[in-house]
Order: sequence, then C-alpha cells, then structure tokens
Amino acid sequence: MGISALSAVNSVNTKHSMPLSGRGPDWSIIPSSGKSSKSKAEFTDEIKELARKAANTASKAELEYIHRQRTELCRVYV
Repeated sequence: MGISALSAVNSVNTKHSMPLSGRGPDWSIIPSSGKSSKSKAEFTDEIKELARKAANTASKAELEYIHRQRTELCRVYV
C-alpha cells in the first residue's frame, strides 16, 4: 500500500490553486508596470526609515508590522 506519484502531485496542485470565481486577478498583490510613482530616492528613504524603526524596537508585533511594510515596499518597487 502506497501513494502514487500522480495522486501526490494532484494533492499539491489542489492545495495551491486559487479559483478566480469570475472576479479576475488581484492586481494589488501582482507586480505590474506602472504601479509605482515613487522615485528611487523615495524608496531609499522609506527603506532607511523602516531599518531605523526595526533597529529601535524590541516588540515582536512591531517587527512583524515593519516586515509587512518592507514586503509591500519591495513588491511595489519590483
């Protein structure tokens, strides 16, 4: 008795597929051209500010919030 490779692949594909349900893709999380109106200097300033905040906090919740902001900033930059 074992698991076939095909059923394992189907299981993985099912877990990671996301139906669009007729609403289309979520462009707020998909990088695309024309998203950012910030200059490179503005991105640099925001990254430096996030680094300062991260260095000056010991709160796990605050660090998680800063990480989410950094992730969003990176997504917009791309």
